[in-house]
Amino acid sequence: MVKKITTDMSVPKGLPSGEASKSNAATTKKKEKAPQDVTMKEAPPKKERATQYNIYTNEDRHRYFYFITEKLMKPKKAAKAANVNYDTARKWKQAYDKGPEKNIPLKENQLHS
Repeated sequence: MVKKITTDMSVPKGLPSGEASKSNAATTKKKEKAPQDVTMKEAPPKKERATQYNIYTNEDRHRYFYFITEKLMKPKKAAKAANVNYDTARKWKQAYDKGPEKNIPLKENQLHS
């Protein structure tokens, strides 16, 4: 036995005729706005940047250790006062703490000259 299903597009029960037309209009608006294809552009390649390094002189190192030892500043404040990157200054301090008899650690290529 095959049952025939019919859809009734008349006004639903309990809704006034004005509200029914609004609900029908809302469903038709949803149907009208179908997703559209978007044209994508090719992403530009990343620019190659040369890594920039700060070149610190021995004077910069001496200035940093002056603030640490003579002025008794905290390492972060001493690095800021000496205009040195904090992470670089931290490495200098670690090298100094390992061997204080070597005095202030100098740049390795300057040790050999």
